[in-house]
Parts: sequence; C-alpha cells; structure tokens
Amino acid sequence: MQKQPSLSIALVPIILLIILLGTNVWLFGDNTLSGSNQITLLFSGAIAAFIGFFYGTPWEKMLNGAIKSISSAMGALIILLLIGCLAGTWMLSGIVPAMIYYGLDILNPSIFLFACCVVCAIVSLATGSSWSTIATIGIAMLGIGKALEIHEGLTCGAIISGAYFGDKMSPLSDTTNLAPAMAGTDLVTHIKYMMWTTIPSIIISLILFLIIGFVFFGSDVEISKVGEMQNAISKTYNINPWLFLVPVIVIFMIVKKVPAIPALLFGTLAGGLFAIIFQSDIIREQGTEIKGKLFVNEIPKNYIINISEDNSEFDFFKSGNNQVNHNFQTIHADTNNSINADLKNLESGGVYSIKLLDTLKNISFHDKIIINKNSEKNYFNKKSGNIIYGKDSLKYEIHIGRTKSYVKSSYKAVMNAMTINVAVDTGNSDVNDLVETYGMSGMLNTIWLIICAMSFGGIMEATGLLKRITSALMNFVKSRKSLVLTTSSTCIFLNLTASDQYLSIVVPGRMFADSYKKYNLHPKNLSRTLEDSATVTSVLVPWNTCGATQAGVLGVATIIYLPYCFFNLLSPIMTLIFSYASIKIAKLKSADETSN
Repeated sequence: MQKQPSLSIALVPIILLIILLGTNVWLFGDNTLSGSNQITLLFSGAIAAFIGFFYGTPWEKMLNGAIKSISSAMGALIILLLIGCLAGTWMLSGIVPAMIYYGLDILNPSIFLFACCVVCAIVSLATGSSWSTIATIGIAMLGIGKALEIHEGLTCGAIISGAYFGDKMSPLSDTTNLAPAMAGTDLVTHIKYMMWTTIPSIIISLILFLIIGFVFFGSDVEISKVGEMQNAISKTYNINPWLFLVPVIVIFMIVKKVPAIPALLFGTLAGGLFAIIFQSDIIREQGTEIKGKLFVNEIPKNYIINISEDNSEFDFFKSGNNQVNHNFQTIHADTNNSINADLKNLESGGVYSIKLLDTLKNISFHDKIIINKNSEKNYFNKKSGNIIYGKDSLKYEIHIGRTKSYVKSSYKAVMNAMTINVAVDTGNSDVNDLVETYGMSGMLNTIWLIICAMSFGGIMEATGLLKRITSALMNFVKSRKSLVLTTSSTCIFLNLTASDQYLSIVVPGRMFADSYKKYNLHPKNLSRTLEDSATVTSVLVPWNTCGATQAGVLGVATIIYLPYCFFNLLSPIMTLIFSYASIKIAKLKSADETSN
C-alpha cells in the first residue's frame, strides 16, 4: 500500500529544483537551455522517483506517469517543429524581411513598443493563439526592434504582453474555454467578468511601454543606419507586397478555426513556394555549393601546386612532388603529370592564392584568385592564369560556379531552411543577424527541455507528491480573500512544478470549485483567477512548455524578457487587488445558482 509522504519530504524535489536552476542561471547565464536545465529537471525527477519508490509507488506507475505527461505535450512539440520550419521558409522567401523593411518605414522608436503590443494583441484576439501570433508577427516585430536598436527583452515583453492579452480574451482560445469549463460557468460570462481585471492590466502595460519609448527612445534612430539596413534588404531580397499574402492566409485560417498544425504546415509550404518564385538568387546561393575545377596540362618536375586561402599558413614544401594541395586537401596528378580535379570548400567572396612551388630551391611563385558573387552564379565561369618561373611558365585554368539545376537548388534550399538554417549574406552584419534562422534544429533544445519538464511533472503527480503539496495549500484558505490568494498561488506553483499551462488550470479548477461555492462565490470568480494566474504566468517560467517555447521561437532567454512582460506580471497582482479590495467579487444569489 502506498504511504503518504510528509509535506517536507514532498517539497524536497521542488527545493532541489529551485536551487539547481538558480545555480544554472548563475553559472551559465542565458545559455541554460543548452543542457543544464534539462539535466536538472531529470535529476529532480529522479529524486522524486526515489522518494515515491520509498513510499511504495511502483516503478511502472511512475514511468507511465512520465510517459502520459510527455504524451500530453506531443501536440505542442509538433507545433514547435513546424514553427521552426515556418520561420525558416518565411525568412528564405523574404516574408519576414519584407515585414522588417516596411516596418522600418512605418514604426517610430518612440511608439514602437506600444504599437508592437497593440498589433500582437489584435492578431492574437482574432486568432485565439498566442503561440501562432508570436511565431509569425512576433518574429517580424523582434527584427524591427533590433533594427531600431531597442533592447530585445523589451521588444519580447511587448510581443508577449499583447499576444497573451489577445489569447486570454479571445473566445477562440483553448485556455479561455478551458477555465470556465473547470470552474463551472459559461464562456461569455467568463470573458465579460475577466475584463474587469484584464483591461486595467493591459492599459497600465501600454502606458509603461509608451513611457519607456518616449523616455529612452525619444530621439530617432540614425536615419542613415536604417536606410543602410533597408538598402541591404532590398538589394538581397525581392521585396514586394505579394509576400504578405502568405501570413494573411495563415491568420485567416486560424481565425476560421483551422487547427494550428495544418495552418502552420500550410504556412511553411507556402513560404517555401514563394521563396522559389520570388527569391531565385537566394535559392541558388543557399541551394548549392560553390564548386571548381582545376585544369593544368603538366606540372614540371620537382614542382607542386598549392591552392589555399590567401591568408592561410601551411608548410607547402612538406608536400609531395607533382601534386596539388587545396585547403590542405591533397590532389595527385595523373600519370602524365596533368591535373583535372574538383576543388571543394570554396566560399563566396573568398580570396585564394594559386602557388607554384620549387621543392629543390624552396622558391614559390603565385597568382591570386578572387571569387565574387557575380562570377559564381553561372556554372562554369573560367579563370585562367600564367605563372612564370624562370624561362618557362605554368598555364592553368579554373572553372568556378554553381549547379545549373534550379529544381535541385530549390529543393535543397527549402529543405535546409526548414531543417537546418538560413544564413543569407546581405552585405550588412546587422541585417545578417536579423535574417538568420535555424529551422527545426533551432527548436531541439526547447523540445528537449519540455520533455524533461513533463517527465518531472509526471513523476511528481504519479508519486502523489504534487497532490500532497497542493492539498496542504488548502489549509491557508480561511476567508474569501485568502481563497483567491491560495488559488492564484496554486496556479503559479503548478506552472513552476508541473511545467504545463493546462495542468495549472485544470488542477486548481477541480481543487477549489467546491470551496468557492462554500464561500458563496460565483464560479466566474474562480475562472477569472485561473486565467489571471495560470494562463499568463506560464510564459514566465523557463522550463514550462509556454516559457520554453517562446524563448525558443524568439531566440531570447526567458530570464531576459521576463521583467518586461508587464501584462503577464500585472494580471495575478490585479486579481488579488480586486479580491482584497472587494471590487467586482460576484456572489451566488442562491445556493444552487452557478450562472448569470
């Protein structure tokens, strides 16, 4: 029979988790997602499993609990992979660069944070999805913010504040439907009642973003720098209004309640198609390697040929006679001492030296080869030279270029964008950073974190440790005011421990439903508290599915954007203020009334 652990024992894995996570932040900074947090969650889960085993929980039950918990997050993991794919094809096709290009024309630094929050709120309200909003509009806004030299934490705070306001208030949102279902009220009543705490929170947030904008970014960014960035984008990408067709269709699909996975898949494929149609030069650059062939009729006796980067260091005279060394790769001459060989690892804009080396006299003669973008697009482009050594000379010919097949280049470029990375050279280092993405591979650390977090939460639940802690919280309920405080604290606690937004709504909803009736409080008080405390705070926890996802999508650590998510921070505070001030606290008119 499974024994009940004491509260102090049940808290051991939580305390250990907090200590180790704090240590990770101290030692690794914003690089904790690279592995340290994942190991910490697994180790804390192992401690929870050891305690559970000691108190009689079978191993199979704990394992099944972890598997069940991970399974509940599979939808989120698939969405994450698709978001990585979508970001890659939207960057390759010029969709996001076009948003940045036009956004730099429209948005002023003083009002950027305010406008960013409003735009994300509108899109999220229409779609009912903070995740989709952040993965599409949010990425573009982050790029514009970087171009305007606004701190990335501030920009992310504005994006997340707006997106989660819309998600919270939208009747299309899953959490907005889940909270009243758990509390025992209807959707319309729930949304109307939430407005009392939600509207003040978003208004204060917008005022704060305006104040920050005018105080710290009141003067315009240097016009010449913005112009240089726009010029780099327009020279590299084919920027035109047609590119906005894809995000418009994706948003329309989500508004029409098309599930997120097929909508994001469509957006990914449409982005790849638009890349092939509109960005042919980038497709050729991203889809093929620069290749070369070297032709030499005869290498004289006791001489070798070396081709290397112009500034490389290499002891050429240790090479064998009658051979070519290219980037430390040895290519042997044939029986007639002639060369007809492929050259690999050539880079765009590279400067290479072709050297003829006399191994007897230790004398070298060289010529310079420059690979530029104009010469590399047509396969092959001839480069020939004549190296004179004494009375004789060595004639060589190098053909440099890319593959002729646009179909092959298109397939490879789009596939790489979805899976590996997009790194387009625009000639401007700031723009290069903006348009670089890592496809699915960029989401793997986040997925790894979510799997480990869900394992920890599943084991905590299977062993009964989570139930023991939450039941202890019930002891703090002494009045109506303390009931709201305890509900809010439980939601935040579950976001920290169960690492799942839905559990932080479902578990407190079931736990406290009867208590609200006992204190003659309308169920809409409970549903509002669940949304104010669970939905919006999940994104503030680095190892929660929401926090890990948005950190991965935006490429900014949770700890960096957390202080600037004003709406998310204010929402639970606002619900407590209303509770303790007895503002808009609805009571039941009769013992059995649970609506209106």
